[in-house]
Amino acid sequence: MGLVERRAAKQFETEKLPKLQAEINQVVEFEVPLEIDWLAIAADGYADDYTEFFYKVYFLPLIEALRDICMHDMGKQALRYGLRKVIVTNKDRPHPQFTGGVLYLLYSSVTNIDHWIDRKTDIEIVLVNGL
Repeated sequence: MGLVERRAAKQFETEKLPKLQAEINQVVEFEVPLEIDWLAIAADGYADDYTEFFYKVYFLPLIEALRDICMHDMGKQALRYGLRKVIVTNKDRPHPQFTGGVLYLLYSSVTNIDHWIDRKTDIEIVLVNGL
């Protein structure tokens, strides 16, 4: 990752991530720690697209999956007691994993950008089945 990519990732981290973290916490009604592997998700040559790509690949599907689960108190309680952390990285895997209270978002940050609904569904399924 070059300087351009590091700057763009840092800009997302400082300008966009706090609002997204607050939205996630508001939806689930507790603080969900986020661990983001910036080196892994910051693909070379895509710095100008990070704002859109990171949002659509990782955060929009996560927030919407959590919102669906939290529609009922039982879902909120299950998340509160079962979700310990979310790890965002790029392992170019088509499905998230949920193990030991940790949700792993393993998607490539530069492919299938507009397939956020599929990712939302996958996140929701692994969480509901694992809680």
